Amino acid sequence: MRARRDCLKCLLCLAEKASAEACADLPALLETVRAQTAEYVRIQFSEGESVPTRVATGFLRLSKELTGNPDPFRRFKEREFAMSAKALPLVAGKCGGDLEGRLKLAAMGNRLDYFRPFEEVEREWREFDFSFASLDLREFENALETARKILILADNSGEALFDLPLIEFFERAGFEVSYCVKGEPSQNDLTREGAERFGLHIENLVDTGSDCVGVEPPFSGEEFHAAWKNADVIVAKGMANLETLTEYPEFISKKPVFFLLCAKCDPVASWLGVERGSVVFVSGTGMVE
Repeated sequence: MRARRDCLKCLLCLAEKASAEACADLPALLETVRAQTAEYVRIQFSEGESVPTRVATGFLRLSKELTGNPDPFRRFKEREFAMSAKALPLVAGKCGGDLEGRLKLAAMGNRLDYFRPFEEVEREWREFDFSFASLDLREFENALETARKILILADNSGEALFDLPLIEFFERAGFEVSYCVKGEPSQNDLTREGAERFGLHIENLVDTGSDCVGVEPPFSGEEFHAAWKNADVIVAKGMANLETLTEYPEFISKKPVFFLLCAKCDPVASWLGVERGSVVFVSGTGMVE
């Protein structure tokens, strides 16, 4: 997805947060890192041309380089995992145990805003309308009829807890499920090391082999490409995977790809034809700008 005007403000905000996390133990470097990452964003950003996720990958790498901190969001990921453990019981009973319910639960994990106090999230979720704004369930079920292997592309660390019931549902139905995490630290996304540290027991865990925001196939490792090739159906979680994979129409057109996410910003919501904050499960067929 190419950048809209609104993306600049969002990228600058994310660069600010990344700088703060990277310099948590290095306060003397904060102003330098903040200034250089913001400058990087302004130089790389071009409305209608640049891809926001690629700009984010660049300044996240810059913050690591400037601070010598290989995993700036490590403590943030620990906080968000604890937040997910508290949030999961609020919604699990409202989503149901069928396929749509498990997809809905996984989508709500993506909707959880880890940058807000849990008390605010709790109040909002107790009254939230747990329904999809867009749902390509029939097309997904049709794809599953001839499928044996499913690949799920993970997103944030905390939402992995919301994905486990979906993985369990697929496995009980006889599917072989692979769960793909980041190869190296990338913002607050789940990595292989993080999955082990948080005690997530996922049988077929693979990784992208890179620290790119989202998934960039040309820069992904052999393990990722093998998992993609072997999968019959792909479920990609989160906006970053949507924004990056749709830049590779030939790559994603070779097999059924479905995007499961919360549209957290106006540009993505507008592109999907839903209101900001909506959760969707949509086919990737034809979803290329």
